[in-house]
Amino acid sequence: MNVSLLFRTDDSVAIGSGHAMRCLALAQEWQRRGGLAIFSAAETTPSFLQRLAGDDIASLRIDAAPGSLADAEQTISLARANNAVWIVADGYRLGPVWQRAIKAAGLRLLVLDDHGFCDFFCADLLLNQNALPPDRDYAARAPGARQLLGTRYVLLRREFAVWSSWQRETPALARKILVTLGGADPDNVTAKVIEALAQFADVEAVVVVGGANPHLESLQTLAAGR
Repeated sequence: MNVSLLFRTDDSVAIGSGHAMRCLALAQEWQRRGGLAIFSAAETTPSFLQRLAGDDIASLRIDAAPGSLADAEQTISLARANNAVWIVADGYRLGPVWQRAIKAAGLRLLVLDDHGFCDFFCADLLLNQNALPPDRDYAARAPGARQLLGTRYVLLRREFAVWSSWQRETPALARKILVTLGGADPDNVTAKVIEALAQFADVEAVVVVGGANPHLESLQTLAAGR
């Protein structure tokens, strides 16, 4: 398989690195099946670029306002130059105008969503991997668009997928807590959680800090004093 998937993710700073990382899960599976994966964004973090390089995935820059027609035109050009028939879009600014331009160019489009970020989805596939009420439906979508809804479609990177069948023992009283608030946590909510947990002497907490978090050193100092 020589066909590429072109991933168009919104800027990591604007939308959060978790969106890029869930796209990485799909990219890994595409690679496993013999395909090529390429990421494109207007801006991303050094840590994510390093991660892409580790997975042999190229990253291409979009020099346009996210969601604009100029953005769509550049995305289309990148897709054609890299033999990409499908575009995977994950970004709340990649709305109907951008989506219609992609489809008008004859490309297939998969859009990832969490809460209905735009008033109409012009896509071939619409993926919402979150736990949803059974009556959730995207009525405002292009004719023939297929919905992939719920946790059966959850995107797991390979380092997590290997644990999918693991069965754990759950104690009657929880004493171990994992704290992780995304790749950046610009408001430093992690520090507030550490301070709150410090009130409980019998709790063991593990704090995971993302690669784009600017508060790493202060968090290490705070944790060491608890």
